[in-house]
Amino acid sequence: MEERLKTHHESLSRLVEFTKSADHKAAPILAVHIALGGTLAARFENLLARMGELPCDIASILLFVVVLLYVGFTLTSFWVAARVFFPITSPPSGHGDSLIYFEDIQAMSLEHFMDRATQMDADENERQLLQQIHAVSHVVSTKMNRVKWAFRLSIPSVILWAVLIAWGNV
Repeated sequence: MEERLKTHHESLSRLVEFTKSADHKAAPILAVHIALGGTLAARFENLLARMGELPCDIASILLFVVVLLYVGFTLTSFWVAARVFFPITSPPSGHGDSLIYFEDIQAMSLEHFMDRATQMDADENERQLLQQIHAVSHVVSTKMNRVKWAFRLSIPSVILWAVLIAWGNV
């Protein structure tokens, strides 16, 4: 039993590290969008001048569409990446009396927590560890999916940014 509990604890620790990994992956995506947006904003006057040269010109309409696409992809990617940092509600443990889940612990009085902790047997400890592993797995999966989609949405955003930068320098 002790070896199983140790293995479960190691699994939970790895999952917690994966949540940190997702955060570390999302932060550069946000930073890239801020930096690219800043460089584009510095050239925005040039782009507006190009749009205003011939309002009904095909090139001006195309430029307007590229700007809209860039803004759409950038804002969507930024929002998805930012959501990695938002609290994710894990599925409820079902009993509210867990000695592993921090929300359950903080809801208990100190006396109740100490009584439960000193009376808990290894089987109950294993059951609660497995519940927490399951709940944290949900959090990790959600965070990693958000990072994946933020990255995927960033690719067209960066390509459109490059087109706009080139267009603004012409």
